[in-house]
Amino acid sequence: MKKQISILLVLSFTLTGCFNNDTHSEEEVDSEAGDNTLGNEEIDELSNEQEHNRYGESEDGVDSVAPEPVVHTEIFEREGEEVEVGVTVHPIEREGDLAIFTVEFEKLSGEARIGLDHMLSHPSTTRTSNQSTARGNQYDRLGYQIRLLDSTNDTISHTLFYQEYRDDRGDEYLSTHALKSEEIDNREFNEGNIVSYSAVFNAPKEEQVHVMMESFDLILDVPVVQSDEVINTAEAFLYENVLDTTSTSLQDLTEQTYPLQTYNESVNDPVGTLAEEGQASITLDSDVLFEFDSSELQDDAENILEATAEELTRVNGGDLIIVGHTDDQGDEVYNQKLSESRAQSVHDELETIIDLAVFDVVETEGRSYNEPIASNEDEEGQQLNRRVEFHFSQPEDMVEVTEEEFELPDNLGPVAAYKDGDVIEVEYNNNPLGVSIDSLKRLDGYIIGRVRLHNTSDRSSHIHNPVNIGYGHGVRSLHVDGDALTSGGFLDNYDANGVTLLYGDKRVFPIDYWALTAYDEVEKGTEELTPLTHRNVREGSGNTLGEGGAMVVTIIWPDVPGETITVDKAPSDNFDLNIDQWLAYLVPWRITDVPINTDIENGESSGSNESTG
Repeated sequence: MKKQISILLVLSFTLTGCFNNDTHSEEEVDSEAGDNTLGNEEIDELSNEQEHNRYGESEDGVDSVAPEPVVHTEIFEREGEEVEVGVTVHPIEREGDLAIFTVEFEKLSGEARIGLDHMLSHPSTTRTSNQSTARGNQYDRLGYQIRLLDSTNDTISHTLFYQEYRDDRGDEYLSTHALKSEEIDNREFNEGNIVSYSAVFNAPKEEQVHVMMESFDLILDVPVVQSDEVINTAEAFLYENVLDTTSTSLQDLTEQTYPLQTYNESVNDPVGTLAEEGQASITLDSDVLFEFDSSELQDDAENILEATAEELTRVNGGDLIIVGHTDDQGDEVYNQKLSESRAQSVHDELETIIDLAVFDVVETEGRSYNEPIASNEDEEGQQLNRRVEFHFSQPEDMVEVTEEEFELPDNLGPVAAYKDGDVIEVEYNNNPLGVSIDSLKRLDGYIIGRVRLHNTSDRSSHIHNPVNIGYGHGVRSLHVDGDALTSGGFLDNYDANGVTLLYGDKRVFPIDYWALTAYDEVEKGTEELTPLTHRNVREGSGNTLGEGGAMVVTIIWPDVPGETITVDKAPSDNFDLNIDQWLAYLVPWRITDVPINTDIENGESSGSNESTG
């Protein structure tokens, strides 16, 4: 049976190119020369007119000047050799509700083989890995690995894609097709090659966004400009990628801009805090609080409510609504009374622990079985639906740790103090690997982490386990229907979602959000819990990283106070089997006293930035 848990849910926080490259042969140029040759001033005037026609006027009516693209350099370690890749991100073009993102990749130096699929690949499924693009295979979905981060509004945007049910393979499946330009396939990426790629996104609200691409450092401050060519280009991408479907329009596409949420949990008590724009709720399992079919609190309920009360002490004012929920066993009238009685019992006990007068309004409600969070068709779902929730305003920033030192829980793997360049040795399935921290940097309320994974063995090795949490996202996964988390755990298996920050008695997880899944065995519209991290920690479509190789993954957490922090990879708390049996696969480790660099200035990335990947 799953571990008993209470969760604090804080509902907080809430593209290739369209550039025209007109070329002419020498003969054409010669034939147009002579009397028709333009002087320098006329050329400048014509160039300005072309730019004006393309970008038009800004929203305030002032003529727009095309901003410079953002240039970035990344160094990859493959086969014991450095491979340098240049990235040019062009200004994001916006028209109405849509935008076009354009990026160019160039292999600058290095002899080792590297393909774009090594850097931007989407994990394949059993079905898609061996099927044609009719299923929407892994290469057809590469745009899923490029995301636009709006740090002003705390949102993330995915490439827009079209989904439809198909049955051309003998059974019905969900086919997904990203709105993008040419395929980024697994062909070899040779020195001097330039590959251009474009994709369609929802239009950003701000004048600049950050770009998150697999295997690359976060690319900052990419400008957003007005354009009059986005809609036409998006329509072309739509019909190029939708195969034989002809009745689809851009208006049929689901918006793919999602609010971000943060999650932290106590290292001692099963209480977690999930934050997303303004509203908050604590969700408690009724089976922890009450006997079946009863509204009388059990003895163990006191500890859980004390932990909940401690979280509520961070709140200053506003309304507190305590809501009871039941499963669908029995009629609605009976369950309505039971849900109301349970909410009142929790209120009465909570009132003996803290002063509820800090809230402007305190109310209790019962909602019977009318708001299930899981299916009532099985016992597990019924247990999830039997719950009590506290709804209130989101607390202020994380409370700063007092001078009293908090004793960290033991880590089940190696522990080392941070030292620049040092590699902590770990082991996965008897293969030696290494982990080091390249950097932690503050940016707009986030901490941007770069964690380097080293294959120190004498053969190719799986590399994702030292950063992957396994199936689940902390103790909160016990209070959500498992299949809803990550399409049954498939995509979760290669995410870098398991690296956390330890701050005081809190374990801070990477930022995440709910987004449409591209998995083909689920219903259309299904969402998965998606971390703001590297999503496919392996080399390309294969499962391993070659001997002597290294990979750097980007992980983004919410900001916490302090100049240093402990970075901790711990096993997920939701394993039903003996944890010792799983240690070889979960690969825990801890690096203490990691410095957090000061805020990154806006525009810092507008030049050529170099990092290793």
